[in-house]
Amino acid sequence: MNKTRIKSILKRKNKEKITALTCYDYSFAKILDETGIDMLLVGDSLANVVLGLDETRNVSLGEMLNHTAAVSRATQRSLVIADMPYAAY
Repeated sequence: MNKTRIKSILKRKNKEKITALTCYDYSFAKILDETGIDMLLVGDSLANVVLGLDETRNVSLGEMLNHTAAVSRATQRSLVIADMPYAAY
């Protein structure tokens, strides 16, 4: 099983379907990776969906890094992408 890379996504663009789903934790990442999903996004919606915060602007860089690390540990194939928290750059 090969790791999905940005170059392979760009090669496939406009030629075949590319799959992506949002994922926040190790368990779901493991399951989704095994299904062959191309990309997993750790979105800043983590603030609302997982942490129960009122706004996505309230999620910290540390929280995003923690969840991104968990998703990354679970994947062998999927490309992992993470949102940057509001005003973190």
